[in-house]
Amino acid sequence: MRLRRANPSSRQELKASASYNFDRHWSVFGSATYDIENSFLDNYQVGVGYVCDCFNVRASYTEDREPNQAIQRKYQLFISLRTLGDFGVKSDEFANQ
Repeated sequence: MRLRRANPSSRQELKASASYNFDRHWSVFGSATYDIENSFLDNYQVGVGYVCDCFNVRASYTEDREPNQAIQRKYQLFISLRTLGDFGVKSDEFANQ
């Protein structure tokens, strides 16, 4: 786990992230950003990933918050085929189609 100050010139925050491999191919990950000045959880992300010799897959959920504003929720899916290339999609890309 890492703790750091994200951007000292714009605001005071702490960021923590961690990942855990619970199987040979599977892992879970997450991160969170805490806004010290406004005393609230600014951003968090959780996800799961699968890695093997042929491809990688990652899926995640993220929430971004600003004081007195609506919460922005994002879903992301990333697929990498080792011999063909990468493909990724975010939830806001579906909404724009």
